[in-house]
Amino acid sequence: PSTYSLLHVARTIDALDSQSSEYSRFLDGRINQLRKPVFRTELLQDEWLFRISGYRAGIFATQRLKALVESAGLTGFEFAQIYPQPDDAAERQRFLERRKRR
Repeated sequence: PSTYSLLHVARTIDALDSQSSEYSRFLDGRINQLRKPVFRTELLQDEWLFRISGYRAGIFATQRLKALVESAGLTGFEFAQIYPQPDDAAERQRFLERRKRR
């Protein structure tokens, strides 16, 4: 069976803690690779789904959205914990491999 997905997240927040995160930038200042994100959680209290300023590749969901999706029994969502860093390095590697295939 064919699978179709469509999602446009317009909400962009400057919530990345640039001092504590590990990332690289393109020459124009945009984030190239986000290796270890650390968020400014005080800016995410009322958020559900968002992007980070300067990083087009990622869409981030809060634990609040994940809990709502799961409690409603919705399917077709895939969540991977990236912050705080998962204790299981293998889980993070699986997430990164899935992203490469897209």
